[in-house]
Amino acid sequence: SEASESYLEALRRDSLSLEAAFNLGDAQYAMEDYASAEATFSGLLERDGVKMTDPQRADVHYNLGNAQFQQQKLQEALESYKSAMRLNPADQEAKFNYVYTKQLLEQQQEQNQDQQDQNQDQNQNQDQRQQGCR
Repeated sequence: SEASESYLEALRRDSLSLEAAFNLGDAQYAMEDYASAEATFSGLLERDGVKMTDPQRADVHYNLGNAQFQQQKLQEALESYKSAMRLNPADQEAKFNYVYTKQLLEQQQEQNQDQQDQNQDQNQNQDQRQQGCR
């Protein structure tokens, strides 16, 4: 938390400091304040006047994806990892996280479909029982 305060102070002095904003997001992530880390990394990507190279921008997208992943925002994380890979195709960690997140999303969708099918079957069974009673 001391590091976080130091980075906030640095940003008060220089609101366009890439290093201070990036490190603030990292500190928030390390403190498991994933929502704040997400906001910091998103804000960094949206902030005018902050000059970033493609590899730096890729790192911000990657960290944003990690913060989103920790909050179970899997679709958003997937998009962030995809952006990181576009900017830095050699980033193996982004590729791994992309594939892993995509697999989790597919599993969730299958589970949701199975649950919907099961609920539909239960509703049909209840309808059949109700029709048999008079």
